[in-house]
Amino acid sequence: MNAEIRNLPPMTVLCAGREGSLSTLPGAFERLFRYLSGRHVEPGPDLMTIHNADPVASPFGRLQSEAAVSLGTGHQPDAPGISVKVLPGGTYAVYRHTGPYSSLMTAWVRFREALGELIAGPQAGPFFEVYVSDPETTPESDLVTELYCKVLDDGMPACS
Repeated sequence: MNAEIRNLPPMTVLCAGREGSLSTLPGAFERLFRYLSGRHVEPGPDLMTIHNADPVASPFGRLQSEAAVSLGTGHQPDAPGISVKVLPGGTYAVYRHTGPYSSLMTAWVRFREALGELIAGPQAGPFFEVYVSDPETTPESDLVTELYCKVLDDGMPACS
């Protein structure tokens, strides 16, 4: 099983939102990088997608997601569609996926199955994935992506 429990500090992220098919996500990342470049803002090391609903249970083409990058505190965005949010610190279930981005939906299904082995209980959002590998230098079959689900203080996962 590729799932484990980790304790994380809160993380400030800069986001560019989008809604619809996951095929529109690259455009959100392009907007985010243009914003960072145009304002000479140095991003943190974590590039991610934050899903505002269950990626597996959301109707096809209706998943609300945000392209995001970790960021130091204190930046106030000044462009429409760009926002700052803080991902809460605490205990997270983490699933490590190796393979192409096109297989991430299958990885989310496997993660949900692994959650049943890791933690029992009801589940509800948010969800995020961190892209560990650089897709420009890593073969598609070797890309590593970590999927995250917050675990509530009572030990129950906060995602489904």
